[in-house]
Amino acid sequence: MQQNLPDKKAMAEMLDGYGFGRIQSVAEAPQPWSPDTSGRRDVLVAAGRRKYIVRFEAARPEVDLRREVDLQIFLNKNGFPCPQPLPDRNSRHLKSVGDEVVVAYRHIDGRVRNSEELTAAQIENIGRSLAELHVIGKGYKKGIDSRFSYARVAESYGQIRDRLPPYFKKIKRTFDEEVEYLGGYLEGKLPKGVIHGEMLDEGILLKGERLVGILNFGAACRGKLIYDLACAINAVCFIKGEYDQAMSEAVTLEPAPWFGTTENPEPEYVTRTEKLDDIPYPAWHLMPMEKYNDPFCKGRTVTVLTSRGCPLSCEFCTIAPQQGKQNYRRRDPK
Repeated sequence: MQQNLPDKKAMAEMLDGYGFGRIQSVAEAPQPWSPDTSGRRDVLVAAGRRKYIVRFEAARPEVDLRREVDLQIFLNKNGFPCPQPLPDRNSRHLKSVGDEVVVAYRHIDGRVRNSEELTAAQIENIGRSLAELHVIGKGYKKGIDSRFSYARVAESYGQIRDRLPPYFKKIKRTFDEEVEYLGGYLEGKLPKGVIHGEMLDEGILLKGERLVGILNFGAACRGKLIYDLACAINAVCFIKGEYDQAMSEAVTLEPAPWFGTTENPEPEYVTRTEKLDDIPYPAWHLMPMEKYNDPFCKGRTVTVLTSRGCPLSCEFCTIAPQQGKQNYRRRDPK
């Protein structure tokens, strides 16, 4: 859709104070920068020897924009490849222009590839970047509550619970127990970092094998890395109507950045054990069992994994795409 672009003079007035220099051209932003939809439009501006993306937001509340911009600033300072918001001479990153809020970004020189064009190395870099986002995000102190937390699920369920018909009694009891467990115990025990929240192939910029930018952080929040990995598998590993096992493994088996050490900076790949009986049993006598008190199970509890993978292939589950449909393994019951 053709945008109603400001001319160079109007753009120069809007960007006065950013120090971009003389405006040379104003054009529609290339994909995957946002088209003129949903109250957002992106404009490509050439000034001096650089290119910039000027984003006009008319629909989103300013508090949401500020939250996204603050996160992007933090990620850029920590070397993560995402759009870099630029301040004006008064150190402001958001500027009101009429009914719109304007944010200026440095343009990222990269291109989008559809899933069928991606190489294994590119997909590995996508998986690595998601892990880096998660780890870097642990140091982000400002509040970006998860939209996908079990607490939110519990809240939504609570709003409709009393309206369920009487014949849902058994189902309601099951829901009550599940929400109590997931919303109370599990959510508090698992580690959380920052997740992108809506990983799509059209939001990933590549230059050769290198990932140079991940766009659109409007849905970013605190959450579990597995959510982003599942989104990435759906976005880049679903090829010609089915999940590509090799590509799914490239996303999920890329070594996480915390595997490296100062003595051995090269991370080691995680390999899959085919015979589970070759894995030693845990040294249970070294476990401080008094600390493993699960209120839901009403006693001391630990988890014992007796198998890996799954013999089924449910469409909503990520286990089969990650580990292969024919890769169910289990320990000897004896």
